[in-house]
Amino acid sequence: MRTSSVSEGSVIREVAELFGGDARDTILFENFDKHRTELALIRRGLARDGALLDLGGGVGVNLVCLRRSGHRGRLVLVDHLREYDEHNRMGSSTRARELLASHDIELHEVDVWPAYRSGLPDDAFDAATSFCVFEHLPGHPQQQLSELARIVRPGGAVLVGVPNAVSLMKRVRLLAGHYPYTPFAEWTAPAFHGHFREYTARECEALIADAGLQLVEIVRSAAVPQTRARNRYYRGRTRGASLTSVGLALVYAAELALPSLRDSIYAVATKP
Repeated sequence: MRTSSVSEGSVIREVAELFGGDARDTILFENFDKHRTELALIRRGLARDGALLDLGGGVGVNLVCLRRSGHRGRLVLVDHLREYDEHNRMGSSTRARELLASHDIELHEVDVWPAYRSGLPDDAFDAATSFCVFEHLPGHPQQQLSELARIVRPGGAVLVGVPNAVSLMKRVRLLAGHYPYTPFAEWTAPAFHGHFREYTARECEALIADAGLQLVEIVRSAAVPQTRARNRYYRGRTRGASLTSVGLALVYAAELALPSLRDSIYAVATKP
């Protein structure tokens, strides 16, 4: 296994190659800085080799990165994995299970909606994360957040990440006459995996307080447009300067200058 001296970026690139195919491109060209931001937050909130549970972590990219960077503590992923098949850009659930097992990551394949009961004892983990999950729930996420609070030990960290409901790009989409969250074709598809509701920073603060957690800080991130601007457009579809590449760079610059309009919000909290 890797040691923590290896850079976060190197580990993410290595893990992207392990997943391969479209998953590799998604990790590198769309979500590279998002993963780097989340891993940095995890390291700040998680004791060395502490136990971590990730609720709704998809195929487990962050957890595999942690393991390959030398983390030796218990890692648990909770996700039903139903949408991961040969058509999903993050690959199949079969491939995900293989990678998780080979990295000693526990997988709990359960639904977290409408109610999530982990069956785990109180205070069993040093930290819990849930990134880009609450917006996919068709109702109030308080029960899920309260369960995370229950299983984390006193003084442990709970980290929640959501898309910013009032981000710059959503405002631009509104001005252009588009619905800011989910394209109509996705909403009307037989299987919907999009966003039901997104949240503002103040709403995240309220969710944290209602779960009995103590807010440490709200982190506003421009990581997603940063990656996309650097790679011009997702998988490097454009070459050189173009309207798309210039537009992405301008969005990133604007988000840096206007933190309240950044793409993503992370709430960092502790359990009293």
